[in-house]
Amino acid sequence: MGRVAKDNKLNEKILVDLMAGVSWTEIREKHGVDNAYISSVQGIHQTEININRGRDNEKPSAVKKFNINNMSDEELEKMGLLKYKKKA
Repeated sequence: MGRVAKDNKLNEKILVDLMAGVSWTEIREKHGVDNAYISSVQGIHQTEININRGRDNEKPSAVKKFNINNMSDEELEKMGLLKYKKKA
């Protein structure tokens, strides 16, 4: 489904009401829009929040990936993973 909410000034007014906890019924009546429009405004806002969170979390991952079949038995033994290595 494409973006329904395209009027930025109206979107800001609706977002203020949403953030204030105004019901969708009241928003519909006040601004003359339908539920799809309100949902679109809310979705746009949530997407912006998620994008900003992603920027805040740009730390490198602490997870290291490796193929246990390429590691020596000693390394695997140290890590407790020897039992998972495939036997040739």
